[in-house]
Amino acid sequence: EEATIRPRTGEDKVDIVIQGREANRNEIQVGGGVSGLDGAFFSGSYATRNFLGRGEILQTYFQLGGRATRYSISFIEPWFLGRPYTAGFSLFKRTTEYANFEQGGEGLSVQLGRLLGDFSRFDVTYLLEDVTYTDSRNNVSRSTTSSIMPVYTYDTRNNFFRPTRGFRLQLAAEYAGGALGGSNYFFKSYSNET
Repeated sequence: EEATIRPRTGEDKVDIVIQGREANRNEIQVGGGVSGLDGAFFSGSYATRNFLGRGEILQTYFQLGGRATRYSISFIEPWFLGRPYTAGFSLFKRTTEYANFEQGGEGLSVQLGRLLGDFSRFDVTYLLEDVTYTDSRNNVSRSTTSSIMPVYTYDTRNNFFRPTRGFRLQLAAEYAGGALGGSNYFFKSYSNET
């Protein structure tokens, strides 16, 4: 439509208002297959980058299989409190059956971040996960991971879902245990380029 131009009183500036409509940013995926670890499985996911028309990101995922089952849901507010901050959370649950034992895990993560420029950002994620191991005699053991992970991302891709140019570089480190509690203690570093 035609743009509406409104002069500002007492200023040498104008406000230009252009009516627009955001493109559909939803994606549904369905799949299945067979793997050596999970056996036969069926999976599906739904993602939207404009949840309820507010620009928020909602993602859900499930996998059902003979050996493994996984569920997750995550929500991210990319412009928290009207500023370039990110806030979000994720909930997940999974079980995997091996030859002599079963492993189950459930937990949550909380993410806070900030845009640093047009292509870069810094995030910190806190993860709390409780894992149970059940052997063939029904003996149960538990372990808890409480970790924090700072992540730096530089992303010049032209499309989040199906990029045709640009690249994404991510550097991260994860620390668990110590003052964070839990029964697992470790330090890991990660790097990823796509």
